[in-house]
Amino acid sequence: MHFCSAQSVTTPTITLHGSYIATGDVSVNPYLEKAAKPTDSSIHFRLKKGTRFYVNQQITVGNAITGYVITVWDFNDNNLNHKKYYDTLRQAQKGRIPATDSTLAAKLATKKQVIKTNAADSAAAAKKADTLKVNVANAQKMFSTASTKLLTTALKVNAEKTLGPTPVSSNGKKPATKPEVANFVDAQTQLKLGEAAPPTKANLINAVLKLSVIPDTALATSKAEYVAFKKQYDDLKSQLDKATQDVDVKTKTLSALRSDLKQTKDAAVATSQTNTPVADTNIYRRTKEQSGEKADTPTDPASPYVAFADLEYVNSWGNGWSFFMSAQDFSANAVAFYPTSYTFTWGFLTLPIKLRFDNSLSGGRFNFEQNLNFGLTAGIKQQLQRIDDVSLNYLGGLSVVNVPLNNASTAPAGTATSTAAVSLSGGVMFQYAKFQMGVFIGWDFAGDHAYQFSYQGKPWLGFAIGLSLFGASQTTATAQSQPSN
Repeated sequence: MHFCSAQSVTTPTITLHGSYIATGDVSVNPYLEKAAKPTDSSIHFRLKKGTRFYVNQQITVGNAITGYVITVWDFNDNNLNHKKYYDTLRQAQKGRIPATDSTLAAKLATKKQVIKTNAADSAAAAKKADTLKVNVANAQKMFSTASTKLLTTALKVNAEKTLGPTPVSSNGKKPATKPEVANFVDAQTQLKLGEAAPPTKANLINAVLKLSVIPDTALATSKAEYVAFKKQYDDLKSQLDKATQDVDVKTKTLSALRSDLKQTKDAAVATSQTNTPVADTNIYRRTKEQSGEKADTPTDPASPYVAFADLEYVNSWGNGWSFFMSAQDFSANAVAFYPTSYTFTWGFLTLPIKLRFDNSLSGGRFNFEQNLNFGLTAGIKQQLQRIDDVSLNYLGGLSVVNVPLNNASTAPAGTATSTAAVSLSGGVMFQYAKFQMGVFIGWDFAGDHAYQFSYQGKPWLGFAIGLSLFGASQTTATAQSQPSN
């Protein structure tokens, strides 16, 4: 995760509100100017390599530049170049909801995996319950056998002789029978009399279990077996009850998960019926988890950025939103970018050397003329979309020049050898930063002395090379002659 630090780094010269381009994937954080802590380091996004953005503000701590507040080019910008560049990204953002969207697909895959895990757990629980059912059934058989054996043995026991002998007392009276023995005798008698109802059998078994001393070995053994098998049966029955409850819980959970998956799919299908863009499947809809990153944990749930915190890259959802980019990341991953634009430009142009043409003679001819001229030029500057300051200037010019008259070299003393002329020109100037070069074509008009000017109204060609001296909206250049092919 990207964190801000008050570390001063060397950064390029920054033009506020200028355009820049990310030369690599670069990390940014949400920036809310009015928040107590504007930069939210708990959430981070990335600008994909090639993303264009504006620098709106420089953040400093003391004298150290810590970073910049930026906004990406508006995905809905009316500028045709912006629109063309971000068109696929807008479509990709629209495609975030339908079933074909990678973010939704990832969520569906997660839901399916949870269902798969729960299904496996539910199957394992059901298998365990089935095994316990078999074990309980076997234990019940053994317990039933032990019960029958205990009843059979108890019916054969002579209670008077085995459990409670009656010694003669000093007063000649018979001692009272112990209550537990009396209970046994009563239950035994009832069963012998043919009252074989389950309660009667249960009474006899309970009477045997309450006997504290059992001299009869067979009855004692039967009692011990009965107690052991009953405990085994009770334990297994308890385990089966818990396993059955576990199966019920897991079955309900699995049913709820499957229902949730179906609802998610149905919602995606319903949305895709009204929203079927051509999505960019490459990168912009990737989540942080898809990129192998740990999901962010936003510290401010009310932040508008939280709704998109799962996404890795900034795209159309970030229209008009501000982000913080550290000075270090900016220095390493951003360069000035010049978007396409058309602006008015003007300046001064001097073309000291002209290449004149005269095709009136057989075979044609051309003539170099060196003469100082100084004129005003204006036109349209087309800024090319590049990381370098490259532009084309489409210019038209008007100047007053001094042109030679015919037979100037043989004219008598005191006779005019040159005259002023109005020069009209047009051309294209290539500009790289302040360096300029271009080609111009023009016509000179000598006025009253036109009959003495051989090139009246005839085209000339000039090749201009120069240096801009008047700023971004002005053009100045000097010229060198350019032969014509």
